[in-house]
Amino acid sequence: EDKFLISLNELNCSNFFNQVPKVLLWTVISSKKQEHFPATRTLLMHLRSTNTVSKIQLESAFRRLFHRLNELSMINQNAYIILVDFGEYAVARNLMDEEFLNQLKKQTEFAKDPQRIERLKKHIQEIIAEFFSSGDIDEAIRCIIEMDTPFYNHEVVKRVISTAFDKGNRERELTSLLLAKAVGDAVNDEEDEYPIPRKNCELGFNILLQRVEGLYKDVPDVLELLSSFVGRAIVDEVLPPNFINNVDLLQTDMGYAVINHVKHLLSGPRHSEQLLNVWGANSSKSIDSMKKAIKNIIKEYLISRELDEALTAIQELNIPMFHHEIIKQLIPNVADYYVAKDLQQEATDDNDNDINKYNIPKEIADKAIQIQLAIDLISTALEHNIMSIGQINSGFKRLRERMEDYKLDSPLIEKYYQCISNQFNDIISNIQIEQKEQKESNNNGNNSTFVGG
Repeated sequence: EDKFLISLNELNCSNFFNQVPKVLLWTVISSKKQEHFPATRTLLMHLRSTNTVSKIQLESAFRRLFHRLNELSMINQNAYIILVDFGEYAVARNLMDEEFLNQLKKQTEFAKDPQRIERLKKHIQEIIAEFFSSGDIDEAIRCIIEMDTPFYNHEVVKRVISTAFDKGNRERELTSLLLAKAVGDAVNDEEDEYPIPRKNCELGFNILLQRVEGLYKDVPDVLELLSSFVGRAIVDEVLPPNFINNVDLLQTDMGYAVINHVKHLLSGPRHSEQLLNVWGANSSKSIDSMKKAIKNIIKEYLISRELDEALTAIQELNIPMFHHEIIKQLIPNVADYYVAKDLQQEATDDNDNDINKYNIPKEIADKAIQIQLAIDLISTALEHNIMSIGQINSGFKRLRERMEDYKLDSPLIEKYYQCISNQFNDIISNIQIEQKEQKESNNNGNNSTFVGG
């Protein structure tokens, strides 16, 4: 022990000694060798009793380890139990406060089931990928609500921001808008109003701030980017103004530099306006403009019936990751298309072949032409690789999931959906199977009890 302390002191960097218990415990827990536990406890006691490691530094080490239980539990499924045991040993010997440990335990009790956590992480990443593709904030919030895991929604905050680091300003603006709409405190026990509790959001930001050193290797601009996210979140009232004064960081942490930069960003005379536009003044408007452009293309196509012009217009938009919106708008537009009463019988008589070919129900037979146009657009776009199978799948999936909402305005829309989607059953069936398997996987273990943090 004394040799260990002498070697540490020779490094002459006592400000970084919070890394010593962190690395020590990580190594021992990862090794899965219980015979090393007694020596580790003794060494922790020696580090504190000689004041080589301060109480603040020891607590900093435990905080970082608890916040990385996702990773540690994949190495050793008993990581939570072992880390709590070391923590209780430290509390019993007055090495750190009991209330501090209880708070960490409450925040991370979900880590008792590492397999379920791994499934949730994968599902969250899929939600984020779909969200960045579609730009649909309401849909993303609905998916978060359906997860029914408020105890783990800090991971949504952490992952959507860290994923946005590697994206462009469009995705970063979407991330800020999502947080502004999804984070809050429940009113009158209506949890669905804000699927991400504010304290969980703060925890997600805290974890990111504690990992700046690791993020810096892959994201050299992390200091500027994370500062902008924190500043924007404060302006949007996602985070409280005193968040930057209550973050548990050491001055030697790179995350501390982020906090200092946020304070600088918030001190300017026009800081609110600057931070609201930190990702570009028009970035949030681009999604609306794309949706409007698609709406105009579909309306023009259903009137003119010029397939080539519609496909050319779609290509000129140059938004291949947004093509699901075409399917999402196409079928409701067909359902809402107005056919004059004096033309309805004529349309039915003239399109008997299409009615039989596509099994069009009598209730919607008056729009056989529009149904045919929709099928032609999708099939031709697929044939010429203008739209991908994945994007078409996504469009049908979104319609399916929101069918009850669409029925409020268009009671027969499900018949239009079935009639058109049946022509692409070979494509749709795969995603339905995957969706069912994913839902069963996520629900596995729902009988377990978890405590929110």
